[in-house]
Amino acid sequence: MHRFSQLYERFPYTLPIVSALALVVTLPPFDLWPLVLVALIPLYLFIYREKDIYRIFTGVLFFGLIFSGYLSYITLFSFNWIPEAHLFSSVVKLFAIPLVLFMSVTTAFGICLLKTEKEGLQPLERVLLFGIFSVIEWVIGNVFIGFNYGSLAYAANHISALRFMASIGGAFLVSFMVVFGNAAIAEALRFAFRPKGRHVVSLIPLGIFSAIIGASFAYQYIHPIDPTTQASSISVAIIQDSTRKESAAFGTVVNGSFQFPLLEKRVKEALVLHPDIIIYPFSPWIGAIGDTLDNSGFTKDVIGMDFPIFKKWLTAHIPPETTLVTWDTHFADSEYWNEINFWRNGELVDSYRKRKLFPFMDYTPQWAANLGIYSTPYDGTVGTSTSPVSVGKAVIGNLVCSEVSRPDSAQENGKTADVLFAIGSEAMFTNSVPNEFNLMNAQLRAVESKRMVIRANKFGPSALIDEYGNIVKKIPYNQSGILFVEVPIRTEHGVTFYSLVTEYPFLILLVGYVAFLWFLGFLWSRKIKKPWFFWFLRLRRSKEPPK
Repeated sequence: MHRFSQLYERFPYTLPIVSALALVVTLPPFDLWPLVLVALIPLYLFIYREKDIYRIFTGVLFFGLIFSGYLSYITLFSFNWIPEAHLFSSVVKLFAIPLVLFMSVTTAFGICLLKTEKEGLQPLERVLLFGIFSVIEWVIGNVFIGFNYGSLAYAANHISALRFMASIGGAFLVSFMVVFGNAAIAEALRFAFRPKGRHVVSLIPLGIFSAIIGASFAYQYIHPIDPTTQASSISVAIIQDSTRKESAAFGTVVNGSFQFPLLEKRVKEALVLHPDIIIYPFSPWIGAIGDTLDNSGFTKDVIGMDFPIFKKWLTAHIPPETTLVTWDTHFADSEYWNEINFWRNGELVDSYRKRKLFPFMDYTPQWAANLGIYSTPYDGTVGTSTSPVSVGKAVIGNLVCSEVSRPDSAQENGKTADVLFAIGSEAMFTNSVPNEFNLMNAQLRAVESKRMVIRANKFGPSALIDEYGNIVKKIPYNQSGILFVEVPIRTEHGVTFYSLVTEYPFLILLVGYVAFLWFLGFLWSRKIKKPWFFWFLRLRRSKEPPK
């Protein structure tokens, strides 16, 4: 311990830097996810050992710069959008700088709240107070509309007992349990290596954490997914094709006939398996589909397909009893709709229109358009219906692309559904990391809603995910093939605690707890003589309050 103290004095910011590096390697492409259970321990020890609030701010700032800097590098710097929006692509890459600063400063400022009267706190109080880290993560995630790839819930997603917490309090509670577990282990280490003045109370947080994790494992063991509750099932074939070259990745209309050799080949492969549904998680053509293939009212070719032409192709290649699902832009009523479309017997039989549009990806915000920064060839329109789609006996809820990162979308669209289709693509990124993150998002949505989720992605990974978030079947990223799955249609649908209360009760309790401790610290510092407050403070402090 003496050598540790000497090292700490010489390199005080080593601990938060070690924490940041440990968190980095828990995420793709390293995937050393078990480290998430100990990665925050150095940061915890730094905060509760350091007495100078300015050094705490600086240390946490280093932590944020390293961690968020890595995330920005593997996402924003690999961003590759449509050629027409080259200015937007450049702005996105430059945006990494203010983004990293914002996330780092926000984290540092929030963590500095832990400084409040921390010297007198008992171990359990310190551990709970450290939970403010998960509140900061929640705030950042909401600022960026669900896209916070730095969430601790992603690495914890590999641990089924932690992932199960999403059914109670969503991804927020998963992250909180990671923070709580790290702090509990840190307190246990302080107990083990402190020669004097150690108290068994330091082991209580670890006991609580172990009991919760054990109960979660036991519940999943006692209540496994019971296949006998299913009344029937539907078979789904997902076409995953990693082809990116435009000349091969899209079909074309030649002399009034649609031709798409690659898709036709994949459809034949899928039909050998006799599926009820075939999902092609992309648009088969460039542009929107409209009532007529007439671009005379546009300055460039916007309409790439019309219903009569596509009907001929469907009739020729898709059996009437099979449903084909595609992800298209539909031009109707002078609006552009981002849709999941269901085709059967040559006709569009049902569709789901995206409700949670993502700025810059689905539409260009007006302020950006005023600056000449256009990011989309046309602006999408917000859908209004959450009604599921029925295919045979199956009731299907839908999530389009970025909606998979939105827990509220899964709750709204999956209320009466047997299964959720999460269809999307991260084609704008040149590496696999965002694809892997959104697969983990799909796993969390499955747990939160207690619904099976089919994650369909043209470039992968595509997967079938059960109600506990386990991947049943999968095709890895950048591989081509057919993922064939059987989805049970259950006689009863469970409702999770999270679907009833969301994460807000847990947020309110934690924030209220932090505010209460801060208020007590304020009273103590002002020496306000309120006997009942001093009675509480005596429980927290070893010294007597001033007379």
